[in-house]
Amino acid sequence: MKNQKFEISISRQCYKMKPSSFDYSKMRFKKEDLTLDEFSDKISQGYSFCHIFKDNVRRNENFIKTNFICIDVDDSNVSLFDFLVGIDYQPTIAYTTFSNGVDDLYAFRLLYFFDEVITKEMYPVLYDSICDRIGLKGTKDNCGRKIAQLMNGNSSKNVEFVNSYIIYSTSIFIDDIFLPKDSLEYISSQHIHMSSKEPFGKKIDENDREKIVSLLNQNTDEFISKFSYIEIVTESSLDYESGYCLLDDTYVSLPFRIEWNNHKAKIKKYRDGEQRRRRLFIDAILIRKINRNISFAALLYNLVLRRKYYYDNSDGELTNKVLVSIVSESLKASDKRLDEIINTKHARFKTDKIWCTENNISRRSYSRQVAKKLKYEEIGSWYDVSKSLSENLCWAQTN
Repeated sequence: MKNQKFEISISRQCYKMKPSSFDYSKMRFKKEDLTLDEFSDKISQGYSFCHIFKDNVRRNENFIKTNFICIDVDDSNVSLFDFLVGIDYQPTIAYTTFSNGVDDLYAFRLLYFFDEVITKEMYPVLYDSICDRIGLKGTKDNCGRKIAQLMNGNSSKNVEFVNSYIIYSTSIFIDDIFLPKDSLEYISSQHIHMSSKEPFGKKIDENDREKIVSLLNQNTDEFISKFSYIEIVTESSLDYESGYCLLDDTYVSLPFRIEWNNHKAKIKKYRDGEQRRRRLFIDAILIRKINRNISFAALLYNLVLRRKYYYDNSDGELTNKVLVSIVSESLKASDKRLDEIINTKHARFKTDKIWCTENNISRRSYSRQVAKKLKYEEIGSWYDVSKSLSENLCWAQTN
């Protein structure tokens, strides 16, 4: 991750103090491909930065893309380090700003980087979701929510820097409130999928490949209807306790992309040129990793659904023959090969929708409670009551 590069607009000039109004009027930007360490160096040298814009002109209508969300915290009674200790979602980069220490108050900036491009529609929703998760909903300075906002670096000698190098997936900050209604995750969560039903008509042996493939080739919709009793696999099975479940390194979830239009989420399908066949094979392997005893029919059924919901097959290249071949190959994968597959990135825990509904609490609100509880438990595991607060904080920062 440290070597991954991001395209960022960097000012052509660096500044030894907070830029003046005159400086802002003359400020110009250029696009640079930077690693996180290279970007941090630019910040500490006093360069300003912003997202990617057409012709490097910072206007909303010129916005092209970005890979990060920037959140400012001003006039805080809590220092940067104390704040980071208390949140569950650590920023990729955090640093104190030029305003830090003014009137004996703290000021710092949090940068969250993502492994996918953030669109104009998605930006404010993602910004609000992050603020909500880290307890900054209703914060004084929401300048980072403005997509054309520029941010200053900090060349002060007393600047404080924290780099976690965490690159997030946007899906971590997207809960059921934002799940696109055309996603398998939403369909499963709403119990639209009829997995409790018995097979329609005479049941087919789920490993009778010849009959299964024949049915698929005859009519895809009938195939889906015939096997609609089969479970849609989107993630590892979870055992909730007190309304939430901790997600360890064995947790697996299948990837999907979303895009925003008029503040509504919808699936962004993989198109020609985005390695669709390879992605479908990875989907099949992840499904097998979740359910190692899955039948031929169940795996094929899940891939047919993923092709329908997550892939643009308008060119007809993802044929039934391609899916059958992928299923056959993935079923040959040994347990050793499945164990070698790196699990997808995920949040630390997940809340139970049914439990939250029964207890009349929103999942977002309960997520904040759980995150705080886990953070306090984490602090309690290393906090030494025989030492002073400053000594404990010094130890935590070092370790």
